[in-house]
Amino acid sequence: MALSTVLALAVETGVRRMMMPPDFEQVRAWLSPTLEPWAWAIVVVTAFACAGEWWLFGVLLRRGLARARPGLAPDRARARAELDAAILASSVPQVPAVVGTMLFMMGAPLLPVVTAMAVAVLGVLSLGLRVQLGSRDQG
Repeated sequence: MALSTVLALAVETGVRRMMMPPDFEQVRAWLSPTLEPWAWAIVVVTAFACAGEWWLFGVLLRRGLARARPGLAPDRARARAELDAAILASSVPQVPAVVGTMLFMMGAPLLPVVTAMAVAVLGVLSLGLRVQLGSRDQG
């Protein structure tokens, strides 16, 4: 889950180099100064999305626990609810990071895009750590 934005950047770069004409690099260079502030803004949006990810995880976890099947063991119901909530919530910081890869495709500098990806990866890993520590506390 955590490396999906990195994979998106690698695939985008490979496809762009194979499919786009050489003149496209000139267009990217021309657009770069315009897109750079937007790329840095994506870093900030990604950081806020990480906070939103934690909030959404809590909401989804409570909802999953409330909707657990009646005959399911409590520990299995919690594990299932945690997994479902983590999968959905971990996509929140990755969305702006993927937008960053699109900005890179159009000419934004690599540094803010990689920074947004690093923030997204750290956000997903922090959620995974929260789930792991929460499971340990419950068990």
